[in-house]
Amino acid sequence: MADRISLAEVIEALPEQDKQLIRLRFYGNRTQSETAKALHTTQVQISRRERKILIRLRARLLEE
Repeated sequence: MADRISLAEVIEALPEQDKQLIRLRFYGNRTQSETAKALHTTQVQISRRERKILIRLRARLLEE
């Protein structure tokens, strides 16, 4: 029986910048624009990074 990794464990394994983005967007309920301002970047960069991070999170959570 394979153990599944938890979302918290997967997020904790992310680089610090990615963790900050996820915390602001999904735990802080911030918009991409608000997150971009807080992280001193653009909304477009947040959108691209977020998409890549979510793909990695999904892949890790679905690993068997």
